[in-house]
Amino acid sequence: METREACFDRRLYSRRINSDAAAVCREVNVILDRIDRLSHLSDDDQFDVKVILSELLQNAIRHGNDMDQAKMIALDVTLDDQDTLEISVQDEGLGFDIERVLSQKRVKSVEAEDVFALDEFGRGLLIIESLCDTVCRNDRGNRITIRKQMQHL
Repeated sequence: METREACFDRRLYSRRINSDAAAVCREVNVILDRIDRLSHLSDDDQFDVKVILSELLQNAIRHGNDMDQAKMIALDVTLDDQDTLEISVQDEGLGFDIERVLSQKRVKSVEAEDVFALDEFGRGLLIIESLCDTVCRNDRGNRITIRKQMQHL
């Protein structure tokens, strides 16, 4: 298995940010600009990355940090030489079982035939999963790491 440093040598962003929706929106725009300068994203990839970042960070604020602006979110974004994007978001919450939530949502999404017809809880995770190549979590359930292959213009 390759080390993180060997695979991901272009760290685009690494910060701890407050659990504040306005601050998160600003940071998403900063990250998109940095990615685009290195990789020149297609319109589809720009949209996907914006959705992924927004969903991950809003989940960290709402569900992980329970809307407590004193709690922080750790956010790391890297892009390797093959334009594989890795985003890791960790909140200060107690964590949850992402696999259980996703498996319940998968069943409901098949029944509903439209992911947007689902109730809000867990819907963002299902959207993230559909937009990413991989979605991983830590054992505690308070950090999610995704990988997505970016397309060139």
